[in-house]
Amino acid sequence: METIVISFIESSFLGLGSMLRKSLFIGLLAVVFCLSPLTGCGGGTTGSSSTIVTKKISGKVLENSGAPVVGATVTAIASGDSGVTDNNGQFEFTTELTDEPQKFLVRSKDGRQATVTQVFPGVDGDITFTVLFDKTLNASFKGLSLEVTLGGACENNFYTFYELAQDSAERQIEKYGAFVSGFDQLGDIRIPVECSYQGRLLKDGEPVRYINWEIRAGGCKSKSRAESSSFIEELDSRKLLSRGQTSGSGEFDAKFLFEPKPGECNWSLSFTDDLPVKIAILAYSKLEIEGF
Repeated sequence: METIVISFIESSFLGLGSMLRKSLFIGLLAVVFCLSPLTGCGGGTTGSSSTIVTKKISGKVLENSGAPVVGATVTAIASGDSGVTDNNGQFEFTTELTDEPQKFLVRSKDGRQATVTQVFPGVDGDITFTVLFDKTLNASFKGLSLEVTLGGACENNFYTFYELAQDSAERQIEKYGAFVSGFDQLGDIRIPVECSYQGRLLKDGEPVRYINWEIRAGGCKSKSRAESSSFIEELDSRKLLSRGQTSGSGEFDAKFLFEPKPGECNWSLSFTDDLPVKIAILAYSKLEIEGF
């Protein structure tokens, strides 16, 4: 079963300020957080496959405490079909999709919403995942353990929208050459503000010391992105905002200026030294979700 970890912070889902709307008007043309080409817009159906098959979509939506989220709507973005969670937080519906990683939109009855991207079909062709609310993104793959939260002015305005389970992370890495996850904005932010990615990176239980990290801005659909042959190339071509190193204990406090500009749909943290796999953790705005 795919396990998707989501955190909902109690914030308004009303629009961002007019300043953010103006500066992110290009972002409305993008889909949220694409993992192929895995940038600031959303996942969706990717790859060369065009075979349409009927899939059963099932799973649970739970609070961080484990309590069920009743009445939440789970929608397959590619087809528009959806299901609603019952008293146990369970949902199930069938839809026609290509046999490729898919994207889903989860909306609770009280207005909270989250995007679940790049969910791979199981060996039986069906898709099963659990949505579990949590504030911190934790991931383990290829001997690496990563813990990330957002700090600074972003701390109470963003939430972790998913964390891929081990098998799905490995398939993502194999297909796209990178592990990607991210945070999504819920409430208004007065911009520009300074935010940060905070956390630590371990390998085989030991701190990954003095490894270089970079913060870059970009991700909007553009000619340069379309021409890039891989997500890694697209990531490296973004505008550099800041760089630094992990500490002797593998910790990092990677600051960046949250100031949306045309062409900048998200802000990525990546590690530039040799690791078993490329890592990219993105932060992007609620305005992009409104483009679904």
